[in-house]
Parts: sequence; structure tokens; C-alpha cells
Amino acid sequence: MARRRKSSILRVLIGLLALIALLAGIAGAFFLYQQSLMNPLPTGEVTPGIYAIQDSIVNMYLIEGVNGYLAIDAGADKDHVAEELVRIGVSPDEVGAVLLTHSDSDHTAGLPLFTNAEVYLSDEEVQMIDGNTGRFWFIGNSLDADYQTFSDGETKTLDGLTVEGFLTPGHTPGSMCYLIEGTYLFTGDSLSLDAGKVDIFNTYINMDNDLQRASLSTFASVILPDKEPEYLFTAHHGYSDDPQYAFGSW
Repeated sequence: MARRRKSSILRVLIGLLALIALLAGIAGAFFLYQQSLMNPLPTGEVTPGIYAIQDSIVNMYLIEGVNGYLAIDAGADKDHVAEELVRIGVSPDEVGAVLLTHSDSDHTAGLPLFTNAEVYLSDEEVQMIDGNTGRFWFIGNSLDADYQTFSDGETKTLDGLTVEGFLTPGHTPGSMCYLIEGTYLFTGDSLSLDAGKVDIFNTYINMDNDLQRASLSTFASVILPDKEPEYLFTAHHGYSDDPQYAFGSW
């Protein structure tokens, strides 16, 4: 009887392991499919004074300031970011500020390169790195850098450039877009672009899809008509030189 019971337990365990493996395989295939939909820009100058750094499936950006550069995000792999900076002839020491759109690791891994930079993120994103809000169940984000915070609608002058921060929660609670010099809008993972049109970011890694839709709707109806940026840069889906058209359906 004991042997039969052990055999039944073993079959159950094998079945559970097989189910877990199947679910993991499905999740992995779905993740790879979603990655295939991403279309980051190649490393190089996108428009005068604005440089994209491609790090696998993500872009970070550099903007020429008066004395150096501002960075939007910091990439997914420190060593690869360093290699790409060499390609465009920029030293990490020339970066005076890093503006984080949010705290996911594919946007923060290169921070140790920028030893001369002040790091900024939205005040609503602090909950993602102080242990109060988990990213995926019990897994949290972290940030190995000192930082200062941006509030929704706040304006700062960094290296002679005017930077405005606009909270667009949904991907994470503190996701933030940055408008620089009233012209260049950097959106991180707050949206995607498909055939030049704005949509929400990949739903499987947004923390709140409905909240992101609401954020984009508010941005399109309140902020965009007032600010009228000329360019829109995403972290994974390229850019648009016609934000009004891109947000047209919102």
C-alpha cells in the first residue's frame, strides 16, 4: 500500500513538473514574440543633437547640452552601452544627468558608467525601488545610484536645457515622460508606436493597462495641444517626427 501511494505521489509530481515546464515554454514563446514586435533605433544621430544608443531591444538617448550631454535612461547592459558610446565618440564622463523614465533594469543597468551624472526619476517611482511596490509578484526593482526626484509637471534646467516631467503611470506607477526644450518628447515605455500611431506598451509587462490608456488619453487631450512637441522618442519602438499625427486617435 505504501509503495502504491509513493507511486501515485510521484506521478502527481511528474505531472505538475510537466505542467510547469509547458507553461514556462508558452510564456517564453510569448515573450520572444512580443520582443520581435519591438523596433529600436540603431545607434547614431537621429536628428541634430539627439543620439540613440541601441542596447539589444531597447534605446537610451543622449541630448547635447551646453557643456555635455543629458541621457534618457541608461540601457540594459553596461558593457554594451560603453561600446556603443565609443562608436559615436562620447565619453560617459560627458554625461551630466540621467533622466530615468522608470526603474526597470533594461533602463537602468548602465548607470554605473555615468559617474559624473546626477540621476533623476519621478517621485511616484520611488515606491518601485524602496520595497513598497513589487514589479512582478514578489520581485522588486532596485537602483544602485543616488537620485533626485521629478514631480508631475515640474520643470528643471539641466546643462542649459529646459526639462519638463509628465507623469504617465501604467507601465509602472511612476513612469514619466520628459519634454526637452519644448521640442523633444521622450516616453520610455509609456507607449508604443505601430505604423506611426501611438498605442499602449506591450500589455504583458504593463502593470496597469487601463491606467496607461488613461494616461495617454490625458496626455493627448491636455498636454500635447499645449506643448506641441516636434519629436516623440520611445524606448523600444523607434520615434515619430509628427507627434500630433501619432496621437491622432487618442
